[in-house]
This record gives sequence, C-alpha cells and structure tokens, in this order.
Amino acid sequence: MRGNGRKPGDNKLTPGSNMLWEGSRMMLPEHKRAILEQNQACQQSKRPELDEQKVEEIERALCHSLQRNVEIGFVLFEPLGDRILRGKIAWMDRLQIKVVTEAGDIQWIETADIVDVRG
Repeated sequence: MRGNGRKPGDNKLTPGSNMLWEGSRMMLPEHKRAILEQNQACQQSKRPELDEQKVEEIERALCHSLQRNVEIGFVLFEPLGDRILRGKIAWMDRLQIKVVTEAGDIQWIETADIVDVRG
C-alpha cells in the first residue's frame, strides 16, 4: 500500500475510495476567498471591557488635552488590531471626538472605540 491508503493500480473509481474528496482537488476563487474571510474572522479580536478606573483615567486625559490644547495619542479598537491616532481635540461630547491630526486632517472618532490614551 502507498501512503494514501490505496493499493497499486487503484484509482478514484475503485470501490471503497473516497470519491467526494478525491475528485475535488481544484479550488475555485470563490472558495479561496470564503476560506480567507473565515480565517480573518477567526483572527478578529473582541472589544475589551474597560473597568471604571481605566474609563476615569481616559476621561481625565481627554479633558486635560482639550483644556490645554495639547496633542494626545488615542489607542482605538479595531477588530484586526488596535490603531493609534495622534492629534489635538477640537471638539468632544460623550459619543464623539473631533481630532485634528498632525497632518492637519480632521478625524471623527467614537468614544466607545478608545481603549487607551497616551500623552
């Protein structure tokens, strides 16, 4: 017997062979894309739960940055990996923050996406 479990001279039409898998050695682009999307979904991280102390620390840093007009770094949650955004806070409420980046671009971020701040 060979390593694949078949005897010499056997083929995929021999009784007892696994025709379901033997005949499907070709992969369509749609199948490949679906497999890649499924693997990517498995790698996605879940949003961390912040404790009260961390939330207060973030709120203090945000207020300090807004009052003093100093640049701050935001660590923002994204399913495939956290993103860091640096800039000055131009406007803020409980749900959104308007940030002017170092390049002068305006970015709106959701306060729920902030997982940490850096001075």
